[in-house]
Amino acid sequence: MLDTAYRQCFDIEKEQWKQVAPKNSPKGRYGHSAIVTPSGQMWIYGGGIINLETGVDELATELVYIGLKEGATSESWSQVQPEKKPKNRLFHTAVYYEGFMWIFGGATKANAPDNTFLNDVHAFDIEAHTWSEISCEGQKPAPRQGHSAVIGADGRMWVYGGNALRSGPDGLDAFLKELHVLDLNKKSWSKVETAGFLPGFLFHHASVMDAAGRLWLVGGVAAHQQGYSGNAYFLDTTLADDSWHGVPEFNDTANPDAPPLDKMASRAIIESSGKIWVFGGIRWRGHASKKDWSIYWLDSNAPKPTSSTTSMSPSSGSDQTSP
Repeated sequence: MLDTAYRQCFDIEKEQWKQVAPKNSPKGRYGHSAIVTPSGQMWIYGGGIINLETGVDELATELVYIGLKEGATSESWSQVQPEKKPKNRLFHTAVYYEGFMWIFGGATKANAPDNTFLNDVHAFDIEAHTWSEISCEGQKPAPRQGHSAVIGADGRMWVYGGNALRSGPDGLDAFLKELHVLDLNKKSWSKVETAGFLPGFLFHHASVMDAAGRLWLVGGVAAHQQGYSGNAYFLDTTLADDSWHGVPEFNDTANPDAPPLDKMASRAIIESSGKIWVFGGIRWRGHASKKDWSIYWLDSNAPKPTSSTTSMSPSSGSDQTSP
């Protein structure tokens, strides 16, 4: 969760947290999306805001951004409120491509079981500060939340998993395991029939695209395993076979020092060197869930997970969350 009490950045070279104090910080939130532009601006959209007084969480309505490079733009958050905008949402996804922030899906309410899930696509023009709803052709995915989306260099956005609208007499969510691609240049959806070591039903997992065009999935809720996934998978999007591959080296349960992949709601980025950095998340312990503040990296070029030792934890408040 984006916490107003803590604003920290992680120095990848020194493997240390550094506390920063920009002005006009937005309210704490969860389930939001974030993208970084080539110029070094980080844009955050949507998410849920905890209301301790009413007990009913609210949805964020604004776009906020901050410069990540040192200087005047990094000293204060800025807020943007376009007149025309998408429905407020959380647990959606966002990618950056060609000057736009592209969002897909999500939920319109913060508290289950009244969620209404979405499968719309909107693009925010970062220079003009305007939203546009994108009409897409092809095989459109079902409305969903908790999915992942990453962008390839060719402008194709890859969407995996999530959970869909509640249906049936048992009222359970419909968990998803399909891979969809949206060509942002052609505005056309397609469903990818995959083979190999299939990830199965996943949601609230982490995902990145490496420089070689491989789509990576890490952790998440594995509905078919009735728990959290401790696995990592990749699919080479440049090949025609559309085959998933498991990486057993990333799931060394015999090693007590192995990084904890078995958690949900982690966030991941990838360096140009091929290091996949994974931070935070939630893990089940006993009958309760607990926030996990660890940070580790996985070498996508030579599969070997490595935990990163930090000098300062970014956590604040209680580690316990509701089941």
